[in-house]
Amino acid sequence: MMDEVKVVVLDCFRSEFIAQVVVGILKDEGIAAHVLGENLQDGFASSQRILGNLAACVFVEERRIEEARRILAAARAAGHLCDDEPDADGAGDAAGA
Repeated sequence: MMDEVKVVVLDCFRSEFIAQVVVGILKDEGIAAHVLGENLQDGFASSQRILGNLAACVFVEERRIEEARRILAAARAAGHLCDDEPDADGAGDAAGA
């Protein structure tokens, strides 16, 4: 029997590109991360994401969320991310979470 791995949202971004940058930063630090729906081929979903109408959310394992938040905050503080504009519901700032 396999143990279930619970994943949670680290943060959401208007740009899938920035979300993928965050995934790369986390992976460089040894934290598995992914963007929900990054492999969807649906034309409508893709167009909405490109237009910024869908947030690109980064997910990590629940047991590593605090470490991931620290890494994301450090990346922001160092100026490695240009995601100052939060997504539509204001969830684009995990540092304050």
